[in-house]
Amino acid sequence: MTRLHKSWWPFHLYLWAVVLVLVLVLLPACHCHIPNTTAGDLNLTLGLGLGPKLSSGADIYLRGSVEYDRLARRYTDLDRPTFAAIVAVASTRDVVETIQYARNHHIPFLAQSGGHALPGSVVVPAAGGLIQINLRRLNEVQFDPTGTFATVGGGVLMDEFINATHRNGRVTTVGSSPCTGVMGVTLGGGLGRLQGLYGYMIDNVVQLTVVLYDGGIRTVSPHENRDLWWGMRGAGQQFGVVTQAVIRTHPQQNDGMHFVADMEFESTAAAQVFAAVNRIATPALPSRLAVTIISQYQGDGEPSLLLVNFVWSGPRESSLEYLRVFQELDPFSSNESSVPWDVLPWVTYRALNRMICDNPGGQKNSYSASLAAFNPSAMAALVHDWEARNRHPTARGRVRFSLMMQTFSNTTTSTAVSRRAAEEGEEEDAFPWRNKLNHLISLQAQYTDESLRTEVDDLLQATRDRLVGEGRLQQYVNLGHGVRDPVEALYGNERARLHRLRALKTRYDPEGWFDLYQPLRRPARLDQSLGLGQEDMVTQDRQEGEKWSHDDL
Repeated sequence: MTRLHKSWWPFHLYLWAVVLVLVLVLLPACHCHIPNTTAGDLNLTLGLGLGPKLSSGADIYLRGSVEYDRLARRYTDLDRPTFAAIVAVASTRDVVETIQYARNHHIPFLAQSGGHALPGSVVVPAAGGLIQINLRRLNEVQFDPTGTFATVGGGVLMDEFINATHRNGRVTTVGSSPCTGVMGVTLGGGLGRLQGLYGYMIDNVVQLTVVLYDGGIRTVSPHENRDLWWGMRGAGQQFGVVTQAVIRTHPQQNDGMHFVADMEFESTAAAQVFAAVNRIATPALPSRLAVTIISQYQGDGEPSLLLVNFVWSGPRESSLEYLRVFQELDPFSSNESSVPWDVLPWVTYRALNRMICDNPGGQKNSYSASLAAFNPSAMAALVHDWEARNRHPTARGRVRFSLMMQTFSNTTTSTAVSRRAAEEGEEEDAFPWRNKLNHLISLQAQYTDESLRTEVDDLLQATRDRLVGEGRLQQYVNLGHGVRDPVEALYGNERARLHRLRALKTRYDPEGWFDLYQPLRRPARLDQSLGLGQEDMVTQDRQEGEKWSHDDL
């Protein structure tokens, strides 16, 4: 936090006080929450330059305020950006004014809604000084007269969207975590439990309102700005800030009820559990089914557990063919229930989402990969290795390792494209791994001793690399690790696809203002300001990308 330097003369303090009084008296539209101890050029220009241009519902928060601390919190403190100020916007126009202010003053910015970006996904300038554009006040969900299409604000959280659709007797694909932002998940593709029925989240978007690097507003749809329409679906964070989206919803089935079975197995059954998933996923996982496996260490003297979360979008009776595959393995505990759509995210896998959403911050790290099929013996070895690490005396009270494996159906993601081609004449989007992300694996670690950071990070990355082996890293961009993952892993290894994305980047973000999150272009340098221009950017066309094979684990 900037403070007045003690060597200033009282006359300067007098002038500063006069300026602050003028700001408060003459510019009542400026909702700038500036603590009494705060001063400096940025604070002054925010108050005088940006504040008066914002709507009455917007606010500016600086470090030192309670609201700043609340809005700056994220899923993890690891690699958390340091913000010089947080602008809580209340309209698309507020986003325009904030971006133009930041650009004119050479201050990088990041838009945030849910605050669930994973460590390593954001490139933070060494000098700090970011502005956060907080979208949470853009939190309305409104349905059209037919009840089919929902207009969703850029700050809506997944839980808010689920509740709104449920109240209207509707449903659509959403992400697994209820406290993530709808827009962030959607722009990266939007995988979720119901994708087997309704496609990815991007398959249900019909229109976007996007603010570009220069403050220009674009309506992006199959009929307007078609080139950007292609890029926004799968790589949307590279091109602008989305302030609202129109999303297609669907009538609820089975009165909105979903069957959930949580089954617990001892870690000694790991190979059989992963073989069971392969069995029901061959040749394809049923469209109504989603399976999540979580390996968690229970503590000294307790066996490590494998929790199998089985979610069937329909009545229990229609799931029995697949449920029995796990029941035959004789879980030592099983809990079954039928729950409504709006409750589903909060009760699955023993209400783990509640614990995660209620406890942001801390040192949490993760690396992810995807597999076409499980190698049961290799996965069992990984489970046992993680268990041994958790039991090691040096880990107690300092670090805890866990695993999460998510298996969603791909049966409708192809027909979603076919439908879109018939309706819009557009078969493609920028999402590179359609029908290829069969099993998502997340290697996770949470620790209290910050000196373990490098050691833990190296272990997670090395383990991820062993899982991929000689195969190709196909990374769901929302789970990616930024500059530590090859560009090809995040955005596809076809040269034509990358060329098209980079051409869009040059057209719609020529100065690189949206290069901070999962960057398509890798910055050669990042100092206090962006707007460096294309000549200061470097791309990494990796020759080894052509050599990657399609081998599975």
